[in-house]
Amino acid sequence: MSVDAIQRADLPTGMPSPTGLRTVTDRHAVIKESPHLKFIVVVNPHNGPGGSPLPDANYTREIPLLNSYSNVQALGYVATGYTKRDVQAIKNDIHTYSDWSTNVDVQNLKVEGIFFDETPGEYDAASANLLHEIQSEARLAHGFGSRCMLINNPGIIPDARLLHGPNMTVVFEGTYATYQQHSISSKLSKLKQKPERSGNPVVRNDLACIMHSVPVGVADNESAMQKVVRELQRLAGTVYVTDLHEDYYAGFGSGWMRFVDVAS
Repeated sequence: MSVDAIQRADLPTGMPSPTGLRTVTDRHAVIKESPHLKFIVVVNPHNGPGGSPLPDANYTREIPLLNSYSNVQALGYVATGYTKRDVQAIKNDIHTYSDWSTNVDVQNLKVEGIFFDETPGEYDAASANLLHEIQSEARLAHGFGSRCMLINNPGIIPDARLLHGPNMTVVFEGTYATYQQHSISSKLSKLKQKPERSGNPVVRNDLACIMHSVPVGVADNESAMQKVVRELQRLAGTVYVTDLHEDYYAGFGSGWMRFVDVAS
């Protein structure tokens, strides 16, 4: 069984420090060695694309390299502020990412969709309308191509009416302890047993889970890590598991290779 691996990263590119450069090398090596595992890499130059038409040189160097792998799909990070952010500012971010692909000086500089962060979990008509508006804007944007993917990240199981808009929803983003203490597995199983209020079924591939702060004793133990990853795979088509408890978007923990091996 194959499963996608989502890697959200504020600095997915080279950084001028040995740690950052090692992180980049590790990512490229893992991508090459795991051709059957799809990597969704969320790029976030400046809490979004930033105010310039193009990101800095680190990004313009590394994003085309990521796009050269057939098992990678890069997405642009856009914060929605739980739909409190100005809608035009959100649309501007979408179009900045979309326009990257038109740059004639940097070949293959593109993202193929948007990762909408801080989307609401509770339903109200105004929020639902804004989500629909920005998702439609992204789907109509010229630069994301035929594989355009939209991911919403409420970080929790949202109202079922909010599940049918994006291609995928992050229904859990939290610590290993939170996952265990709040019976997330049971809640996700129940979610998939009933249709959305729209009448559409909730299927595994529409869901993603991001688990961080996994105890080192679990991350460094093959059977324990396998148990965690396999359970998440049963519930969601796209998963990411790390033992890092802070800055877990900007690097890899000690269990990174074990996670990739198990997920593959």
